[in-house]
Parts: sequence; structure tokens; C-alpha cells
Amino acid sequence: MDVPPYEALAPFYDEVMRHVDYKEWMEYIDSIFNRYRPRTTTVLDAGCGTGKGLRLLRGMGYRVFGCDRSLAMSKSAARRCRQAVCRADITAMPFAKGFDAVVCLFDTVHYLQPDQMDRFFSEAHRVLSPRGLFVFDVVTERHVLDCWADCTDLIRRKRWEAVRWSWFDRHRSIQHTEFDIFLTGRKTIWRESHRQRIYRLETVRQAAEKAGFFTRGCFEDMTFRTGGERSDRVHFVMRRGPA
Repeated sequence: MDVPPYEALAPFYDEVMRHVDYKEWMEYIDSIFNRYRPRTTTVLDAGCGTGKGLRLLRGMGYRVFGCDRSLAMSKSAARRCRQAVCRADITAMPFAKGFDAVVCLFDTVHYLQPDQMDRFFSEAHRVLSPRGLFVFDVVTERHVLDCWADCTDLIRRKRWEAVRWSWFDRHRSIQHTEFDIFLTGRKTIWRESHRQRIYRLETVRQAAEKAGFFTRGCFEDMTFRTGGERSDRVHFVMRRGPA
């Protein structure tokens, strides 16, 4: 049975992604806030997934809000952060202006087509307060070619298992990932097809600046070293209004 991305995977997502150190990641985001906007209080996580990042940021003292297009993922996030999460597409977020920071992490931007990315960047600009921060990450083509261009793995647990296989269409710059999810004792197999566009860093930067952002940095992995196309992952730090 074919289902939209993250609808069948949501109950198992945290287990599938247990290799991700969310605590380290949110501490890095906190360090960005401290460096570029020390008085950050309110944070919107656009594409918040199951809410692990939201919960960690809330534990650091931030007032957090989140949205996710997937109903199943947003429900998981709402269980972690009650009354702070809603189901919504990040290109049309139901929030008023006034956030100190907007974050969009863990490859979320790659799910957007170019016109959708333009709309999302405009939305992020709209909901931020003057001189608010916009922090998002992207992976590079080099990283995809090294790690995900031709990959198959099996995640097996007591009550479920998932087969994941990935391949990269270099001509179209599209990363394909398929999940087949099986529940023990059930005949139904859920299949999710994920498509992510891998952008050049300069393309992303120009799109964000077109929406009115000013670039403060493009950093490699979870450091403050300048990132580039030879990096695995970079974090863009943008400001709404002149730097």
C-alpha cells in the first residue's frame, strides 16, 4: 500500500533515526542563537518531525512552536510539546509575525521544489520579527554521492521491520529513498517514496536573499567553519533585515 511520506514511518521514525544526536544538534542551534541573537526567546521549527528537537529546545528555556505537513508526524510532535504544534505545510504556515528565530532542519528544505522553496523562504521571512534569525541546513551532492547514491539497508525490530533503499539521479539532482514497512503478523506492507532535490549552495543562498534575508554565515556540519560543496552538511544562518 502506497502512502505519503512519513505517514507509515512516523511511529518508527525515532527508532530508524536513532543514530542522529539531536542533543548535540540542538546545542549547536543554541550556540548559533547565542552568537547571532542572544535574546532569542521564541522559536518556530518548520518541519518539526516527531518533535525531538522541539522538546530539547524547550528544555533549554525557549518558547517553541512547530509545524509539519505530515499528520502522523505532527501528532507525534504534539504529544511531546502540547499546544505548540500544528499540521501545516511550511510554504503556508498559520502563524503571525513575531518569532525571534525560525529553524528548518534535517534535510527538510530538500523536499521543496524551486518554486516551493521560494514560497517557504518568503513565509519564514514573514513570520520572523525584525532582525530575527533563520537557520536551516542542506546536504551537498558530494555527501549524497558518498553515502546515499546506492544504498540498501534493513532495520529490524521485534514488532516491525523496514527496508530502505536509496539512489541518486545525478542528471536531475534528485535523491530517491523508498521505505517498505512491515508489521509482525500483518500482511499489509506500507511503501513510502521520498524525493529530495539536492541544491547547489549558491542556489539556496540566492533564493533566501531574494526573499529578503541577509546571510550571516554558511557553516560546515556543526561548527563555525565556512562550509562549501566539499562539506557533508552546511547550516545557513540568515537574518531578517540588514546584518
